[in-house]
Amino acid sequence: SDSQLVPNPSNYTSVNLKNTFGVLREKEVDLVILAGDIVDYGEKSLYEYYKRLEDSAFEGTKKPDFLYIMGNHESYNAAGGSLNYKQLAELFETELEQSKNVHQIINGYHFIGISTDGTEMNCLYSDETLAWAKQCLDESVAEDPSRPVFVAVHVAPENTVSGSATQDGLGNASLDGLFKDYPQVVLFSGHSHRPLADPLSIYQKDYTVVNTQAVAYTSVATFGVGVVQPGSIDYRYPEGYNDYGYGLICSVDKKTDRIVMERMNFTLNKKLGDDFVLESFEKENFVYTDDRYTKDVAPIFSDSAQLTIEKDIVSTEKYNSYLKFQAATHSDCVICYQVVVNDGKEEKKYIIYTDYFKGKESMAKNCELYIPGFSLSETYDISVCAVSPYHTLSAIPLTAHILSLIHI
Repeated sequence: SDSQLVPNPSNYTSVNLKNTFGVLREKEVDLVILAGDIVDYGEKSLYEYYKRLEDSAFEGTKKPDFLYIMGNHESYNAAGGSLNYKQLAELFETELEQSKNVHQIINGYHFIGISTDGTEMNCLYSDETLAWAKQCLDESVAEDPSRPVFVAVHVAPENTVSGSATQDGLGNASLDGLFKDYPQVVLFSGHSHRPLADPLSIYQKDYTVVNTQAVAYTSVATFGVGVVQPGSIDYRYPEGYNDYGYGLICSVDKKTDRIVMERMNFTLNKKLGDDFVLESFEKENFVYTDDRYTKDVAPIFSDSAQLTIEKDIVSTEKYNSYLKFQAATHSDCVICYQVVVNDGKEEKKYIIYTDYFKGKESMAKNCELYIPGFSLSETYDISVCAVSPYHTLSAIPLTAHILSLIHI
């Protein structure tokens, strides 16, 4: 999802999409699902640019089927444009030669694509569309209630996968009621750009929801949390945030219906971590549930890890501590560090995100973090805790003491 293509061959959106298609060609996939925000805005010339890129990527080989979803970006005008939503939807359907809502049977499996019905950022799914989708689900399940039904939407149902929590403001509240009675549903979503390296990119309660991250760029957070680090444009977009395209390669065993989902960095043609595996479509057998929170084992620092502080980063009013330490470890990954600064009178907490979006094996072994602090005349203590994807904090933090730097 979220290639957000702009008409510039050297732009990262074009480069990442070309690399992604290159891997999909190599893997000889049967179907490519693009779960919305294929292009950055709705304009005929931009769709034509996208189709040229798609055709070129699979030239000389058997081209896979494509299933396209209209996301929020397809409902936006180019700068100065004046098309209304209806016209933008018609443009989407004409240029991609597919209805914006689609029900297809491919290799014996049902695929349902549900597009936005409005220009809202978190998409709008009308009563008419939801009724149509329910009819498609009923038809699919009636054929064989034991088999998975694949669904693609742009925005994940609220409070399911990473990035869809109410406080993140990037989920859709109208979708859960549609799917909650269909444990056979395997739903692919985009929109949040949250890292696939996060194990919470898959979630099961009444059905299965999977986050696909994004081809264009990565975002690790929402407004209001985090500290900007060197190399980042802000805390949501870490260094290297637009260097790679991400997504899933899914394989289905037609004899058993077992699904294996490889979490991929398409730019490097490299897996991000353990596969997501679905072997049953009955709720009592779901494994990617909220139980993972209670079973989580906290991240740990090695016995040799030490927190060191450099004293060469000084601003005119506030001292920015420059921390170095050996990275903590966790069975999945450490998504951020919680840093607490205390001068004995006031306590300040900061969240600094790691490079976990690159995949556990590619994360830096040593961390260098910049954090705000107190005025140069103060002395204060610093503690650092590692945070897991399940929000579990390391039991034993790294600590250090800052002496007054006013005379240094």
